[in-house]
Amino acid sequence: MAKNEFLPFGTAEGANVLAAPEYENLAARHNGFTSGVAKSKELNKVWRQASVMASVLAQFIVDTDKKDLLDDGDAPAVKNRLVSAMKEAFKGEMPAVPKTVQTTGDSADDVMSQKAVTEALGKKAPSNVADGKLSKDQNGADIQDKTKFIENLGLGEAAKSGLKQTTGTSKTDVMSQDGVTKLGNTKLDKTGGTVDGVVTVNRDGAAVVITAKTEGASVRYELKDSDGTVIGYLGTPSNDPASPLVLRSSRGSVTFSLSDGASFTNGKRNLTTDDQSTALIAPSGWIKDKTTGLITQWMLVDTTTGTAGQTFNFPTQFPTSLLSLSTSLRSVANGYGAIAWQSVSNSSVTLVNVSSNTGASKAYIVAMGY
Repeated sequence: MAKNEFLPFGTAEGANVLAAPEYENLAARHNGFTSGVAKSKELNKVWRQASVMASVLAQFIVDTDKKDLLDDGDAPAVKNRLVSAMKEAFKGEMPAVPKTVQTTGDSADDVMSQKAVTEALGKKAPSNVADGKLSKDQNGADIQDKTKFIENLGLGEAAKSGLKQTTGTSKTDVMSQDGVTKLGNTKLDKTGGTVDGVVTVNRDGAAVVITAKTEGASVRYELKDSDGTVIGYLGTPSNDPASPLVLRSSRGSVTFSLSDGASFTNGKRNLTTDDQSTALIAPSGWIKDKTTGLITQWMLVDTTTGTAGQTFNFPTQFPTSLLSLSTSLRSVANGYGAIAWQSVSNSSVTLVNVSSNTGASKAYIVAMGY
């Protein structure tokens, strides 16, 4: 986009400038500031009026020739570009201005000044009869060569244009200012605006597309109350493809976001059915807590007194480490009973039964790990 360095001064809302009636009645507006102190709001008013007009003309030049307009003091260059911009902007829209002459002649393009016409007519004798004159009551109907008449008037194609109040497909008719204004009021400005009513989009594919204007900027829908306060939004903190989709409510400060295949509420991942604990309910079974990774296992096994060691595999292997292990005999018929583990791993335990009675005894094993 071409740059315009001729910028307006003091145009912000509430700027420290004189109001229009105050400036109109300012004594210094006629003779300038001759002595004493000039107030800043008085000077600001003068500078703003000059700078706004300069900025408007400069922007007209930039918008027309699409080139930077720099504040380098080159007045002739600015003048030349202004003239070129005006010629380009009004090209084909306005007839050429005829040359004004002070004498009579046979030119079909030049026009005579009022003074010259008055002097020329003063040299002619009045006549009550003129051959071939046009009648007022005919309203031009008695003009023999109407095409030539229009050509002589310099109206060209404009004489063929009909004034319309509605849109259409004609390439010659024109719309009135009132018609264009009313039509424009029914449209939404591309630079932004307000829609007072329901908007329905009926189409396949993408219905509404929001594109970030600046790299890294947020892209979102905003919900506002009647005072204009944002009460929630749906969007992304930035236009980075990795940025999460966020649904936020300002009332209650709740933020719901989607990122990397998971949902989060206020930064904490929401649990799903995949996070539910699973279990094998049996004499030898286990429980797995997926939220913590903790695994609890149990077994009921047959052991033999006096055996050097018996190895039993856990119902499921601990992926990382065994944290705790406890063993106990289910019952002892006579004497004393004791059982202890000799060695353990993530997948098995080796037990030794040192009971006083002989034979087989059942033992409980409980293990915890992750």
